[in-house]
Amino acid sequence: MCRRHIYCAAGILFCLVAVCFGQTIYFLVAETNPFNGDSYVLPLTEPNDIAHARDLIAYGPSIGQKIVVANIACNPDGINRDYYNPTHQTWSWHVTEFVSFAGITAEILDGWPGLVESDCLGWSGNGRIGFWAYTVVEELGPVPNLGDCDFDDDNDVDFNDFSGFGHGWGTNPCHLPDWCRGADFDQNGSVDYYDLKKFADEWLGGPPPTFDFSCWSWPYQCKGDADNKTETPQKYRVYSSDYAILNAAYNTTYPNAGYNPCADFNRDYKVYDDDVAIFTANWAKKDTQLQPPCPPTVP
Repeated sequence: MCRRHIYCAAGILFCLVAVCFGQTIYFLVAETNPFNGDSYVLPLTEPNDIAHARDLIAYGPSIGQKIVVANIACNPDGINRDYYNPTHQTWSWHVTEFVSFAGITAEILDGWPGLVESDCLGWSGNGRIGFWAYTVVEELGPVPNLGDCDFDDDNDVDFNDFSGFGHGWGTNPCHLPDWCRGADFDQNGSVDYYDLKKFADEWLGGPPPTFDFSCWSWPYQCKGDADNKTETPQKYRVYSSDYAILNAAYNTTYPNAGYNPCADFNRDYKVYDDDVAIFTANWAKKDTQLQPPCPPTVP
């Protein structure tokens, strides 16, 4: 697989060495209790900051100082994106300087990535963020990309992606932050036959699984009605058939096989305990008890 994330022991060792030499390590910042369901990329360089970010991932926000305070600029850097969006949408703003971790910030700094996006569109100013409900949830490593060989983000690996790979072919040297537009999969400094082989393996391996998000437009999907069927007496109902769908998809995330958007009741691209809680709260309720209907959302 052409994953650009570092999983192997050698990759971990590289990350540790990188910290010693002031290498930038990227982290994903998102909600601990999803509401907006978005995220952004945080670059950290100082060893103490990186260590605290890793503690937040390992032990959760209960360790304290969970809020990320950072200066931002309203222009894209090609790195900051929303990895909770199926298309890995890039933001038109990015973090220019990490300020600190904090337990609380001024209310004016609170918000969410999508709100900053709406503020930054058509504007090129600077600002500061400190989102109360957000914290570090994942380490992206020295290359902030969770994608694969799908360069155009259309859920398959085809000739269009080969064209994207071809733009980097033969390039030397490749380096941070984008490793020749992501084509240097093994990060050895050049786009060579090793990278071509990995691309071919992904291509010949077939397209990733596809998902139908149309259920997010159903009237009571966000309240636990995973099948959109009317039950006796001809009313929508959260019931055993919905539980079967939830149970089959439990503990999965997009785009992994097994994920089912219809069981993702809070629409955060994960089927976890929060979806179970939504289902439990609405168990056996009928549509007259589930008002108002869910807002339609089709990603």
